[in-house]
Order: sequence, then C-alpha cells, then structure tokens
Amino acid sequence: MKQPVESIEGAALQTRVATLDIVRGIAVMGILAMNIVAFAMPVEAYINPRAYGWHTSADLWSWLISFIFIDGRMRGLFSFLFGASMLLIIERTEGVGDDAARAHFARMAWLLLFGLIHFYFIWFGDILALYAPMGMVAWFFRRQPTRPGREEGRARGGDDERQGRRPGRRPADAERS
Repeated sequence: MKQPVESIEGAALQTRVATLDIVRGIAVMGILAMNIVAFAMPVEAYINPRAYGWHTSADLWSWLISFIFIDGRMRGLFSFLFGASMLLIIERTEGVGDDAARAHFARMAWLLLFGLIHFYFIWFGDILALYAPMGMVAWFFRRQPTRPGREEGRARGGDDERQGRRPGRRPADAERS
C-alpha cells in the first residue's frame, strides 16, 4: 500500500510504503517495551530479573515472556527495516537522478549526530550511533546478490537437479523413484 506524500519543496510527489511504516511503528514500540527495563532498573535486571528484586512467579514469567518474544525479535525486525528503508531511499534517489551516495552518507551523518547526542545526553543505551556506521559500510554492499549462500551451495555440489534428484527430496527418495 503506497500513499502519495507532497514533498517539502512542493516538487514531485513521493510515495511512502505504508506497510513499512506500520511495521516500523510496531518495531519501535517493541524496542520501547524491551528498553523499559533498562530505563527504570539497574542494567543487570535486563538479563537477571532478580537483580531488581523480582522474585514472584508473575514477575519472572513477565520477564521471560518479554525476553523470549520481544527482545531479540524487535531488534532484528528494526534492523531489517533499517536496511530495507536504506535501499528504498537509495533507489528513489537514483531514480530521480540525484547523487545517491551523497544523500545516503548525509543521512547516516545526521543519524550519527542524533545518536551521539542521545547517547551522551539522554540515555546510554542508544543504538542509533551504531546504526549510522553500519549503514555507511552497508552502502558498499548494496549491489551484492541477495542469496549468496544458495550459489555457494551449488558450487560445492549441493545442486539437487545436477545430482538427479528433485529439489526438496532426500537422496534415498530419489533412488526409489
């Protein structure tokens, strides 16, 4: 689902991917749920709920559910969305004929600046300052194939069709047919 959005300069219409925005909002709320422990409690409580005095079974269950279902998943989802947004912005910038490298690295520089300000003046757990240099490095890999592992597997003899098997079947099944 794409929605047209008037640009600030009033020039050409740009489109936003509403689905990405919705999922990004869910990821941000999940990261907030993850970080609430670190906002209010000692750092140790993030890994060990008893460090803050949580001893009841309800406390331990709530911590466990959050740790299993929210913690890593939301960070991974947010990282995935960061990469997807990065590629969309690069594509759109190239599509209108602008310098994609300049736009990308300027965006990463602003992200780094905001991340460092947030890290030093607001909260020590900020991750934006880490995303910025990773985004700068990711620029150089933007044109890499999306499935390099698949090609490596075929190079090592893992191609089912060349070995006389149908994809998804075990060798024993191929010999019986």
